[in-house]
Amino acid sequence: MPAPTDRSVVELDRRVRALVTYEGIRHGSFLDGVECVDEPVLKYLIELSSPADGLRCAHAQ
Repeated sequence: MPAPTDRSVVELDRRVRALVTYEGIRHGSFLDGVECVDEPVLKYLIELSSPADGLRCAHAQ
């Protein structure tokens, strides 16, 4: 059986076909001042334009 995070990725892939990964210690980064996360997520929510698959965002200081 896959780990819960593996299942979450599968469910996300069925809906959006993309995954944004934040390489940091925060649990959630959306609307928390991380531009690399905020911009593609907002673009998806407003324009239904999926972010590039495999997008990785470096730890924001």
